[in-house]
Amino acid sequence: MTSAAVTRDTSALPGVDETYAVFVHLNAEKSPLYRAILSVFVAERARFTLALRPSEIQAALVATSASTAPLDEIDAALRQLRDWGNLACAQRLR
Repeated sequence: MTSAAVTRDTSALPGVDETYAVFVHLNAEKSPLYRAILSVFVAERARFTLALRPSEIQAALVATSASTAPLDEIDAALRQLRDWGNLACAQRLR
């Protein structure tokens, strides 16, 4: 069994070691949105849901009054969380 090296994009975070990149969202400007999105994934994982579309995340955030962020902002937040290593990208769901 082999493991692939994962490189995290920390170029916009001076002084941040890629080892700790997964914690950057805690002090980021959009921290409440990042945390709300991760909470949706935690809740859905408890239901054995492993992949979510941005629209499903948006609906969950609205349902829990956690955020009313537009879909493009959620999509950008998902990409950022992926770049920091908090989420993995799955193939597009059909």
